[in-house]
Amino acid sequence: MELSNIQLKDLELPRAQDELKELRKEWTTIANRQLQNVWSEACIDHRSHADRRLDLLPIEKLRWEGSAIERKGIKIAIGDYNRIG
Repeated sequence: MELSNIQLKDLELPRAQDELKELRKEWTTIANRQLQNVWSEACIDHRSHADRRLDLLPIEKLRWEGSAIERKGIKIAIGDYNRIG
């Protein structure tokens, strides 16, 4: 069962958002260790564009309908936006 942030606070536990950030950080550490094990130069960063001070816009959600249209070779505005970024 998920607890609300108020319930978490009453139990002196971290907010859901903070816990999610910590889980992403832990996953990043594990994933990057595995990438190093296979001699990959790739590196994963769990931080947001804003936290990394990157002047990039996030991609827009294409959704399954848009993805199906694009697979047919038809370009749509959201797909175009994501390809430019």
